[in-house]
Amino acid sequence: GDVVVTEGDVVTLDFASLELDLWHFEKAVGDKDYQRAAELYRGTLLEGLFVKEAEPFETWLEQERESLKESYLQALQHLAEEAQ
Repeated sequence: GDVVVTEGDVVTLDFASLELDLWHFEKAVGDKDYQRAAELYRGTLLEGLFVKEAEPFETWLEQERESLKESYLQALQHLAEEAQ
């Protein structure tokens, strides 16, 4: 209800009202809580999303996807090493 903020023809999000699993994932990675990070990863960021004629957005999204995937794989690697 209060997440979407409209002022005239401008629509924004009230990030203080949001809670995203992405933020929890990034915090877990930063805190080296690899078990939590592995539990939170749900796959490709915004899988299937395509915005026509938005090449800068597509480039950004692909970079974010790769970065998150790499963080997830590193978390799994740390867990595997701990298990040995």
